[in-house]
Amino acid sequence: MRSGSSQAELAMLAVLLLLGCPHAPPPAPLTQETLDLLPDAPLPNKVPAEDQVSAIQVSVMRVDVAAANAGIAQFLVDWPTSPWRDLVEGWGADLATIGQPAPPLEVVQWVGAPGSLSDHPVTMVIFFEPWCPHCQQEMPGLELLRRDYEARGLGMIGVTAMTRGATDEQLAAFIEQGFLRFPIGKEDGSMTEAWGVVGVPHAVFVRGGRVAWSGNPSLLTLDLVDALVDEGPLPLPMPEMP
Repeated sequence: MRSGSSQAELAMLAVLLLLGCPHAPPPAPLTQETLDLLPDAPLPNKVPAEDQVSAIQVSVMRVDVAAANAGIAQFLVDWPTSPWRDLVEGWGADLATIGQPAPPLEVVQWVGAPGSLSDHPVTMVIFFEPWCPHCQQEMPGLELLRRDYEARGLGMIGVTAMTRGATDEQLAAFIEQGFLRFPIGKEDGSMTEAWGVVGVPHAVFVRGGRVAWSGNPSLLTLDLVDALVDEGPLPLPMPEMP
């Protein structure tokens, strides 16, 4: 969760953090044989991969779907073997869910009081795992966000698949250390699949039964949260240069 939106701050915003904690093991490293097949130098007049990713990220954070999709398509043409390919394709997949009906909450067991997508006008469903360091970093801030926006109609529901052998004790400690006071449910992986979650933490804003936004919560700015909660206009304006 971010409080500013200047272009300097947005540029290449913690790319490793945005990747989150994958549910699946990381892919095997490239072999020298594979590396030998890659081009030695970029093609003439091709925008560097880092600059393209930065521009796409700005579009994603503004929820400028058309600009983001155009940037992603160009990036995949220019840099098909880039290590950032999974990241930008994930952004595209998240944007594609906007406006789609929200899948159901297929919770196996609630930890404390149950939650519902109909309890608030807008609900953030946040997928996390107790072992995930990025989740441990983000969740306390999301709890503060919930408290700040609750009077304006924002609710929050946490969901965990309890992967990698996570225990109830670990989950209880995670909740207590993060001062989390919103409903949290355990699921068997079916929600993770249905909601298109490939890494955690992952947040989905649901409004009127439909997905209003989906992505890593580190992409959120207060301007974006304001627009999602108050049904403000999107895409957001371009950030001012410092």
